[in-house]
Amino acid sequence: MVAGGSALHLWRLERELDGLWADPPEWCVPGADATEDRLRWQVVVVGPEGSPYDGGVFTVRVEFPRDYPFKAPKVTFATKVSMRGALIAWLVVV
Repeated sequence: MVAGGSALHLWRLERELDGLWADPPEWCVPGADATEDRLRWQVVVVGPEGSPYDGGVFTVRVEFPRDYPFKAPKVTFATKVSMRGALIAWLVVV
């Protein structure tokens, strides 16, 4: 079994990741290495078109709690961005 989480939660995360890889949004590339902990993903987000970050590429880390989906994942930018940039990218994601 992969490190972290229960079998049911890992199964759900794997289904969600498979869905993202099958039909990824145009603004991001989902990540998670099958050999790594499935509770920690790395995602690449492309800067919103027409914004100051247009064409930018930002790495985002997503950490899922062991009781996911009952608790929200923690999302942090690995790429340094201004708070304004983080807000713009978050609004595009949501």
